[in-house]
Amino acid sequence: ANTLLRLGTATALTRLTIKDCSLQDTTSHQLSDQLARLTNLQTLDFQSLRYDHHTRGSREYSDVVKHITDAFRSMASLCDVTIKQMWFSCVSADTMAANVGSQLTRLDLQFCCLSDACLNALLLKCPKVEHLNISRKDDITDGVLPVMADRLLHLQSLECQYTQISSSALRYYGFGRKVYPPLSDMSSPSFCPSSADVCN
Repeated sequence: ANTLLRLGTATALTRLTIKDCSLQDTTSHQLSDQLARLTNLQTLDFQSLRYDHHTRGSREYSDVVKHITDAFRSMASLCDVTIKQMWFSCVSADTMAANVGSQLTRLDLQFCCLSDACLNALLLKCPKVEHLNISRKDDITDGVLPVMADRLLHLQSLECQYTQISSSALRYYGFGRKVYPPLSDMSSPSFCPSSADVCN
């Protein structure tokens, strides 16, 4: 924790990896303050946040994730974000999107607890994303693909294995050649577009 709270002194830092971070009540705001000073940061890899005394999904945990994403506001160069094994409320997702969404080119949310609605809210504000990883979250469904197709016009690669996204929906929305691993290697449910999805 002491190392984390000295991060703000490394103002020239362009790349940062934080793994298995365990925060106490008194340090979550301090960590956010330190991160906010890293104005030259381009790549952030933040994996597995543990918040003492609170479980994922609780309001307190959600507030901590929001504090961290609040810090992104000052990171004008941040374009590559990996956040793994965290629980996102729609408020946290929207905060991150509002702060850095317009500049992100790579976004990895593997293992994150994130609903279709929260992911859609995030992706709506991330038009420059070229590489997206939403793997290993079985709550993510075909419902995110219309937003991806409409907003992620620069998308080059999509990783979505171990989600509820179907191979047929990926093909329908034009992501067939962008998916890794290839669709033939994916196990997913079938997809039937609703009348609202079918072009007249």
